[in-house]
Amino acid sequence: MEFLKSWFGRAFTYGFSFGVFLGILSYVMRVVVPQASVFSDYVLVLAYFMCYPIYIAVHKVLGGLGRPRGVSIVYSVSFIMWITTYEVIMRYLVS
Repeated sequence: MEFLKSWFGRAFTYGFSFGVFLGILSYVMRVVVPQASVFSDYVLVLAYFMCYPIYIAVHKVLGGLGRPRGVSIVYSVSFIMWITTYEVIMRYLVS
């Protein structure tokens, strides 16, 4: 668990987890409310931009996440994992 003790490890892990959460949420929104695709897109983009306040809250609780590079890592990793998780679910698990 040495990886999680560094600011990079915490930022990467948080970004990874949040991205997977958004990917699963994207799939659930598409299945549960298929006619509201525009609304679900707005909700998911809002959730993505809420990543920063959530990140700061996690920083207050866990500490060590407040570096500017950490914010960049969180946004980058969470976006990549969001798209990747959604695509994997839609292309491989559902079909």
